[in-house]
Amino acid sequence: MSSISDSNSLSNLTMLSNSLPANNSHRESLIFDDSSSLEQLACPICNEQMVSLLQLNRHLDDEHMDTSIDQKDGIIKWFKNAQSTIMKPLSKTKNNISQLAMNKFNEFDINGLDKQSEFVTKAHWKQDVENIVCSNSACEKSLNIINGKHNCRKCGEFFCEDHCRLSMKLNRQAQHDPVNGYFCRVCDDCFVSREGYLDTEGVTRSCTSIFIKYRTKGIERAHLEGNRLEQRLEKLAKVYITQIKQVNSTQGGLAPPLTAKHRRRVSEQSIVKWQDDASVTNCPLCRTSFGKITNRKHHCRLCGRVICEKCSSKIPLNLNNYSEVADQDSIGEIRACKECRSAVFRRKEYNEEIAKTPPVVMLYQKLTKIRSAIDSTLPKFQDMLIMLKSKEIINQTHADYQLAARSRKELLDNFAQFDAISKRINSLLTYSESERRLQSNIHLAANQYLQQNMLPLSVLPKMFKKDQTQNTNGQQYGYFDDDDDSSEAIPAFAAFANGRPRSLSMSSTKSVKEEEQLRQQLEAFLEQEKRLEEFIQEATRKRKFDDLKTLKTSLDEIKLEIDKKRKELGDLWP
Repeated sequence: MSSISDSNSLSNLTMLSNSLPANNSHRESLIFDDSSSLEQLACPICNEQMVSLLQLNRHLDDEHMDTSIDQKDGIIKWFKNAQSTIMKPLSKTKNNISQLAMNKFNEFDINGLDKQSEFVTKAHWKQDVENIVCSNSACEKSLNIINGKHNCRKCGEFFCEDHCRLSMKLNRQAQHDPVNGYFCRVCDDCFVSREGYLDTEGVTRSCTSIFIKYRTKGIERAHLEGNRLEQRLEKLAKVYITQIKQVNSTQGGLAPPLTAKHRRRVSEQSIVKWQDDASVTNCPLCRTSFGKITNRKHHCRLCGRVICEKCSSKIPLNLNNYSEVADQDSIGEIRACKECRSAVFRRKEYNEEIAKTPPVVMLYQKLTKIRSAIDSTLPKFQDMLIMLKSKEIINQTHADYQLAARSRKELLDNFAQFDAISKRINSLLTYSESERRLQSNIHLAANQYLQQNMLPLSVLPKMFKKDQTQNTNGQQYGYFDDDDDSSEAIPAFAAFANGRPRSLSMSSTKSVKEEEQLRQQLEAFLEQEKRLEEFIQEATRKRKFDDLKTLKTSLDEIKLEIDKKRKELGDLWP
């Protein structure tokens, strides 16, 4: 510290010497004029006496310039070393105190767990034996005083200190009980395997009962309000009926209209108290200001509030509900606000909405009915064709033949109606995207049903051929055996085309029969290909991509059949 003061004195003397005049004689005369200043002309470092300030200044520059710098650096270094020397034991003490506090906390926590675990049963604990190791699969430590030896309070196995330091709530039977249990020392496996440890949903609470409770209160309140307004509506209807009878019976119906109107208003106010006009400046529903001409005030006859014309409407009074007279539909009208109107007619509109069936539902019910008829008729028709072939029934007047013809006609009509109804469903007006999607899906399902059921019909064996010759006594019919597979036959509906089947002469050779049959089959498939191409063009134009995919699949199948028939015909096909 003395060195610092010496250096400060040195700097002060230097500044003082620089501020003195340059003339040495004059400087010395100034110094020696004051005898007390001589005693102060001593070197602040070595205490050597100086004659003048100039000599002192030179002495400091020559003798003590390097020493002051070295001493300054030494002082700074000493302060740094002193700081590190002081802080080192302080940091060590801090760590020791923290460790001690942590150990005390752990000791208190573990002791608390051990005390609470005394309430839990120990019957399942494993008995202590010598040379036992930790039961943890990843630990092979020997259990001793150093590593610790603890029984898991839940499973009863032995574990070391590191693998039996977690706590979990257990009941007296050593089972997990997070509500009424006691905190006990458990192993890692029991802690992780407890119920709810791996849950990701968190705590949930069902609010359904609360919602039902408040909803029930709201429904009851709405019903009470609706019943109250309906009773007022009934009273108003009775008032109107009474006044109509009085007017008709008094003076032959020539009572002054103003008097009748005044009486009616008094009767309306007796049922419900009207709100004072002067106390209301704005409509309570739309907050529009009232005016004498533009926006007049009106009273709701059901609640008595003052409302504007836009927020109110006239409700007809039904005569059939409140009077014995039934030759008129309405006995008058009353003005009511939109809230009262909604409360009065809410129940009626809801019942009407439930009773009213949407058009798509009605059409879908018809579609389902027709589909059931097709599903029941189609297998019977196929069985009839098989029976006719097996019994070789070729007479058109036969009862079984006539029954098959009627079944065919019924199937054709049902398929036509099914297709027409599905198209009608798809063309219905919709009010939302979900309705549009529903109708499109119904139409798509109907198209798929038609293709799945009519395509197998188109490949049923041909049963009859139309005779090419007719005699005067009638027509001769013949039957020929179809050796081809059923998948290579022409449509079954063509068997009854134009009302009569076709036949070939029994003397015709088998090759001629096969050639004629293949030609007819190919013509039928070509006709189907042409129609499918037209359907594909129409679906592409209307951007019906779902139908387009199904139609293309059917077209590919038809093309495969056409190629197959052409290969069978070979050079016979022109």
